[in-house]
Formats: sequence, structure tokens, C-alpha cells
Amino acid sequence: MEIIIDKKKAWKRIVIGEIINAVILFVIGYISIRFIHNLFDIEYSINKIYWYGLLILIIIKCWNLVYNWLWLRSVVYQAEPDKLTETYTLLTKSRNQARLQVVNDVNFNQSIMDRLFGLFNLDVTYGFGDEGYSFTYQYLSEKKANELSDFIKAKGKVIDLK
Repeated sequence: MEIIIDKKKAWKRIVIGEIINAVILFVIGYISIRFIHNLFDIEYSINKIYWYGLLILIIIKCWNLVYNWLWLRSVVYQAEPDKLTETYTLLTKSRNQARLQVVNDVNFNQSIMDRLFGLFNLDVTYGFGDEGYSFTYQYLSEKKANELSDFIKAKGKVIDLK
């Protein structure tokens, strides 16, 4: 069973999240530069620092958007009868697998931005003791997250260690 990510909602969530993040960083940077300028009475042009900082912030946020767009296009989640698989081919091909027999816990996770777009993340913890691992199925619709959670619980022996 291939788990389909709601890519339109996920992309909107990523873009708006990056814009909000950039605005917050911009405001904090502006206030900090003004505070330092007034505190130490620096003669160096505050405008140069301000515009260079803004340029660096824009470059970083654009790079982050490109990276997230490429990741979103390359990730594939699958739930097979005996294992869960997360595969993505961004620069190198990576594959995370978990046998359903060793799944310890399944948790729903939803940030504020995810709530705005109706997206869910499903954290799957597997392994034994200190050797436990986890991975997250990101940007799932509520229906897909519930289907995957029910599938894992039906096929595997989910043990709540709490």
C-alpha cells in the first residue's frame, strides 16, 4: 500500500511556513541591529548591515524552499504487509525500513502550521531498548494517517512502553 502525501497542501504549508519564519527572523534581526546601533553608537552604516542581512536571509530561505520542493517530489512512503518503508532520492537514495513486528509506538503529531492545512505527521518508533529508532510519515491527510495507524496496529504488535 503506497501512502500518498497531500502534496498541494504540503507545499502550501512549506511555503507559508518559510515566509512566516523569514518575517519573524527579519523583525528580530531589525530590532537587534537597531538596539546594538543605539547601545554602542556605531558609526558604520546601519543600512548596509540591514540590507546584507536581508539578502542573506532571502538566499537561505530560497535554498530551503528548493530543498523542500525537491524532497517533497522524491519521497515515497509505503506500507507493505510485513514492513514500513520510507524512500527518498534527493542527492543519494535513502531507505528506512521497519518490520511491523518490532514497532513500539505510533503517535500522531501536528504542529500549528499543520493544523492550518489539515495535515498530520505519524511518528513510528521501532526497535528494542536503547537500539530503538523512529521515522516520521510527514504531510499526511487525516484519513491517510488514520488508515496507516490502523494498518500498523492490525499487522504489528504495537507495544506502548510508557
